[in-house]
Amino acid sequence: MVVGFVALFVFQAWERRISEPMLDFSLFRRPDFVGATVAALAAGGGVLSLVSFVPTLFERAMGVEAFDSALLILAWSATSIVTAFGVRWLPDKVSARARLILGLLGVAVGQLALFAPDLDRSILWFLPGLLLAGIANGVLNAALGYQAVTSVPEDRAAMGSGANNTARYVGSSIGLAVVALLVTHGGELGGMDGVRAGWNSAVILTAAFSLFGAVVVFLCKLGPIR
Repeated sequence: MVVGFVALFVFQAWERRISEPMLDFSLFRRPDFVGATVAALAAGGGVLSLVSFVPTLFERAMGVEAFDSALLILAWSATSIVTAFGVRWLPDKVSARARLILGLLGVAVGQLALFAPDLDRSILWFLPGLLLAGIANGVLNAALGYQAVTSVPEDRAAMGSGANNTARYVGSSIGLAVVALLVTHGGELGGMDGVRAGWNSAVILTAAFSLFGAVVVFLCKLGPIR
């Protein structure tokens, strides 16, 4: 972590000195850019991290076959794709800010629906949460893609897209590591009960991160969809 923070400090110092930076740090003075970037970070550290671990939970802790696990996870991934295409028919009065907030709130509720009272239930217990998270994630992805390029000047569109995707992947890499640690450590301490407790802790933590992203976007003024 220390090396990472030092590298980040050196990177921003270097980027401020060159004429054609990879990332123009003055963009962080723009509330719409900050909102879009934090929303991407929250998406990665929230719903993407939690749902990415669902097949591992099914197969390692619940004894589900890989094929059955893959079929159920389609409830999230396929729904996300379909919804992202369908968002274009939302009325223009639903602003980018509203779409980001609704998407983050929706995935947070979907994440909380993945809370497991026990691991002896059918995997269909997780279906409603996966479907809701998939629908909300489709709305969120479409809004993020739009806001990534419209929250920056036209000559910085590629920079906006790159920053947004980087934030999402950074959030995912950190979030998935935390989820895996919580579940694995729980299993080491208390067997299957520990796995369940670790999973539920991960559900709450990642849902809280999604809610944090929604709050930040709410506080940042985003422009309307054009």
